[in-house]
Amino acid sequence: MREGDVGAEAQLLPVVTASFAFVGVVYKQGIRGAEADALLKEAEKAQAGMPPADLEHAQSACQTQGEGLLKNASFFERQFVSRAARKRVDRLRKPPAA
Repeated sequence: MREGDVGAEAQLLPVVTASFAFVGVVYKQGIRGAEADALLKEAEKAQAGMPPADLEHAQSACQTQGEGLLKNASFFERQFVSRAARKRVDRLRKPPAA
């Protein structure tokens, strides 16, 4: 994406947006800092041991669930998540600092 691959950005934005919807739900539940980091590490560890086909299925299910979370969010929440996701993708487009 840093080389200007617009196709990659178009594929990445919906994934990042759905992921941020999960982050928003967890945030609204009051989970922050070390507890949130522990949940993330636990999920990463569980995924690391999955066979590729199972991982693809789990990621697809998470994408669908994240899209549902976003669909059921309030207008303000959708705008917040969409803006945060756009900023993250924009940041990925920039070359790394030297």
